[in-house]
Amino acid sequence: MENRFFDLTLMENQIFLAVVFVMSTAAALHVLVYKRNARSAFGWLGLILVSPLIGAIVYYLFGINRISDKLLRKDVSGPVTRYDYETRKRLEEAANQNPQVAAVYNTGNYLGYNDPAWACITPYYDGGNAYVEMLAAIETAQVSITLCSYIFHLDEVGKKFIDALIRAHQRGVVVRVLIDAVGSNKKQLRLLRRFKKAGISARRFLPVLMKTHFSNLRNHRKILVVDGVVGFTGGLNIGRIYWPEIARDDTVLDFHCRLTGPIVSQLQQVFVDDWYFVTREELQGPNWFPEPGRNDSSRQDSGHSDSVWHNEDELPDNAVLTRLICDGPIYSEERILWHFLNAINAARHHIRIITPYFLPPESLIAALCSASMRGVRVDIVTPLAVDHVIMRWALQGSAQDLLEKGCHLWRTPAPFDHTKLLLIDDTYVSFGSSNWDARSLRLNFEVNIEYFDLYLARKLIAFFEHKRSRAARYTLEDLNSRRFWVKVRDGAARILTPYL
Repeated sequence: MENRFFDLTLMENQIFLAVVFVMSTAAALHVLVYKRNARSAFGWLGLILVSPLIGAIVYYLFGINRISDKLLRKDVSGPVTRYDYETRKRLEEAANQNPQVAAVYNTGNYLGYNDPAWACITPYYDGGNAYVEMLAAIETAQVSITLCSYIFHLDEVGKKFIDALIRAHQRGVVVRVLIDAVGSNKKQLRLLRRFKKAGISARRFLPVLMKTHFSNLRNHRKILVVDGVVGFTGGLNIGRIYWPEIARDDTVLDFHCRLTGPIVSQLQQVFVDDWYFVTREELQGPNWFPEPGRNDSSRQDSGHSDSVWHNEDELPDNAVLTRLICDGPIYSEERILWHFLNAINAARHHIRIITPYFLPPESLIAALCSASMRGVRVDIVTPLAVDHVIMRWALQGSAQDLLEKGCHLWRTPAPFDHTKLLLIDDTYVSFGSSNWDARSLRLNFEVNIEYFDLYLARKLIAFFEHKRSRAARYTLEDLNSRRFWVKVRDGAARILTPYL
């Protein structure tokens, strides 16, 4: 009897070991084939080697990107706006005359960015001014509203948006709201119930069992589109802390833009893709994508003077040629990373960066160092007061090469500055939702917009220089004067940069 029990136990152990071997081997092979980032692959292989069973299970649960297949199963990226031959011809002519335009334009074509599109852009340098215009647009909506926000707080500012959206719904406007399940606070279920009670369709993007700072695959985009003709995007979430007159000492600075023109249809398509992924509901037709040149009397009566103007002879004087860059884990290429790299490599005189989190991968650090060594001035503005102190430690641990190669690092005092902006020389601008860290560049869903325009670029350069004038320069001497244990702490934080 004892021998039989021993044989059975031995057989069970052998089966168990065989299952563990197969699972860990399959996981390791999947890592070697599909993980393109060397650090990520090395980390997963190390976990599988140290603990084959636990490592394989954790990898199957959290290491495999299942989003790409779900989102790309249906092609929702068909044309929604007609771009005439003259638009592309004008950009190609500019590329032939300007190597900077050629570098950015050709890279976008290679990586499959959206077609270039005309736009009128109005920048807002704080949340208060942006919120006033966003709420006004919602109040005048007649057909449709789509709103996507990483953070949507159920506070006095959030309630202003909720009330405005409910009033629009009661007027017969079709409203869709998408919030990220991690970015928004614990009251998000109350928020969704409030929308549901009012009859508004609202959803969470990728709900999680446990909300942590290390949760990945988040929808970090900020999009508002009204009637398909007016759009807002940038870095601005929804909450009282972003409205300076309301938040006062607790405010967070940010940068946002109002868009009109054909680029709005591309911004709308980004929301439509995200909404389809979450709900499997298709948002198509003129309510969401009005015909170019359409200017309904209902919109005129409500105060909407915008239309999706299309023909070259209809272009307003302040129209600029833009390109939307949509990025996320569904794409095989890290689009915004390449977008930043090629903009930096095209710089001739000056690179200006504002970002709340500056923890770029080594490729971007090398590109900035290379630019500095060839005589391009590099100014990087980050906030001294950050909402996660480990981000400042990691920056200090990563700044050695940048400072040694002549890059200028600046730290702005409180309040926390959430602005995200890249300026190249005196003509190129990139703004949007993406931070300069691994989470934005590899793991989150982001959207940026780039354009060449001398007038708008100079306005934003003045905005940048105002921020830099308030900042304190962080020098190589400051870095080297840290105490030994501070260097150890910062170095440990630097190792975590791929995961912050």
